Amino acid sequence: MAFIRRLDSDMQQLVYENYNKFLTATSTVRNMQKEFADMDNEMGSLAESMKKISSLSQDLCGVFSKHRESVRKLNDANKTVKSLQFIFNLPEKLQTLFDDKNFAEAVKSFTLVKPKLKLYKNVASVANIYVESMEIMKQTEEKLREQMVDKNSSSDDVFETVRLLNDLEVPMDELHEEMMRCWRFNLSEELDKLESASYLDVLEFVDSGCSAFLTNLSLVTSLHSQLFARLNESGLIDLVDGLMQRLEQVVLNRFVADTEQQQECSILVRALDRIYRRISVSNHLLPGLDYSAMGLSIVVQVSKHQVKLSRKNVIFALNKTIEEIQKELEFPISAPGPKEEQKASQFVSKLEQSFLVYVKTALANLLLFTASDVTFSGFETTQFAAGFGIDVHEGVVIGCLEDLCEQGKGPLSNAKATPPLLMLIVAQFMFNMQGKSLAYIIDLCQEQFRLVGHRDRKSKRLTKTESITAKVQQGAEFLLKNYVDARAMELSQLIVNGVESRDWLSCGEPRAVRSVMKRFVEHLESIDLLLKTIMDSDIAKKERTPESVRASSSARSRNLHNTYDTGSISSTLERMWTEKIEFFEKVHFNCGSVLSAIVKICLKSFLESVRLQTFGRYGLEQIQVDCYFLQQQLWKYVSDEATVTSVIDEIVSSVVHRSVQPRIMEPSAVKEICDRA
Repeated sequence: MAFIRRLDSDMQQLVYENYNKFLTATSTVRNMQKEFADMDNEMGSLAESMKKISSLSQDLCGVFSKHRESVRKLNDANKTVKSLQFIFNLPEKLQTLFDDKNFAEAVKSFTLVKPKLKLYKNVASVANIYVESMEIMKQTEEKLREQMVDKNSSSDDVFETVRLLNDLEVPMDELHEEMMRCWRFNLSEELDKLESASYLDVLEFVDSGCSAFLTNLSLVTSLHSQLFARLNESGLIDLVDGLMQRLEQVVLNRFVADTEQQQECSILVRALDRIYRRISVSNHLLPGLDYSAMGLSIVVQVSKHQVKLSRKNVIFALNKTIEEIQKELEFPISAPGPKEEQKASQFVSKLEQSFLVYVKTALANLLLFTASDVTFSGFETTQFAAGFGIDVHEGVVIGCLEDLCEQGKGPLSNAKATPPLLMLIVAQFMFNMQGKSLAYIIDLCQEQFRLVGHRDRKSKRLTKTESITAKVQQGAEFLLKNYVDARAMELSQLIVNGVESRDWLSCGEPRAVRSVMKRFVEHLESIDLLLKTIMDSDIAKKERTPESVRASSSARSRNLHNTYDTGSISSTLERMWTEKIEFFEKVHFNCGSVLSAIVKICLKSFLESVRLQTFGRYGLEQIQVDCYFLQQQLWKYVSDEATVTSVIDEIVSSVVHRSVQPRIMEPSAVKEICDRA
């Protein structure tokens, strides 16, 4: 029951709600009917008004149709009057615009009335106006031409000026020719200033000078394409090509001049990279123009010059180091002491280290040309990288070594200008180079500049290490030979002076070894000490025993007695069959070879000097004592004692032949005198 009552209640509520909605809808319909009735009345009134307006409009059209022709004639007359008034006021207006430099408005005003002016120019009242207007426009044209060629005018100004001149019926061919002359003059003048102006460095030269010129050249080509697109571009191509070729020469001259002033290589490479990129962009100036080869040519020529300059700088720095060593060295007349010996070793090391530093510094600077951030280093190896690497290898490394060899055979080998000790230092430095550092710097260069492949392929463009090593060794040996000759000349002069300054016929009985022989041995000892500090010794020295000394002395005494007893003919025949002694044989880099060469030359000089003298009894005995002393001392310094003994015997034999009383002393007496010395 409760459920039924609830349903009944819901039904009653729905009935009441629907009834209420029905009443509301009925009221709304009634209101709409009323409003439609009002609108119907208003629409009827509006239709009546429209009929009246239409009727009135028809009446007005009928009235105006009678006066329409008159109004048209009046309007045409008004236009004619205004046009005539504009023409009569044209000279004054054009002059005002000209004075105000409003050339665009002046040209516009003139071109509007120009056809009518030409039409009525024969009319008396218009003729003067025509003449005055043409005169003003002629002045305007001149001003526009001046503005067109003014180098301070912007590209927009030039474009507008050419358009105005074209509106004034100036031929485009004439304007083109005038603009070409202007561009050629202005750009050539800019190149002149670029060539003569001073800049902080080559980088500023590129950024401030070359970039501005290339920008202006680009503007010229852009303007030409806008202004004279219908004309032939052959003249512009010739202009651009000529200016670019001149720019190439200006750039090369500037880069060469700045590199001669020892500017930093990093700045040079950055500037070279920028000018290359600027020139590469110029390929887009005109169709058919390609300046990539020009840019690469500049890079190659500047890099080659830098290689030559690096080679020159290395040799200059090395020569300066040699000059410093020469100033530090002291060359007294007497034998050099321990200070010189110590300095010699230090100076050899200094030269080695300095040369390596100079070459490695040059290679490091030139390596900047192949940096990854440098545009032109990204070319294929056939274009730049490999060629540049070979230039560096041949120009700097091989070239410096060849220059060093030439100096060893040239200025440094001059005994009058170069002290002997300096010759020895440089010779030992060169010898050490070919044995140690030469292969190192060659390998370093080949690795840094990616030439290992060329080396492995045994490219003919690369100098072989063996070849340059042989040259350096030859130069070192040549310089060492000059050192030997110079030192031998000094010591020989000492001995020869000792021979020539004595009266051998009337000299007294020998009681001691002459002091000149002692000084000679002292010099040899100092040279021996010096050589031991800078080079190896291969003398297989043996301790002399009293028995060996006596045996040598007895043999020598027998030889001398035989010489005296058998006569000069037999001794001469004996010397003919003996082995020939080489006094000027090749000198090697060891103490024994150097000292042996010096001793041989000195003994040869001793031999030749005594052959020019005549000896008495005591003179012969004095020479015998001196030679015995030399034989007892020189064996320590030479590698071939037998040769030295043979020469000494020949000296004594020659003195015997030159003696008026050829009677030699007993060996025991000679030994006693030498022992007292």
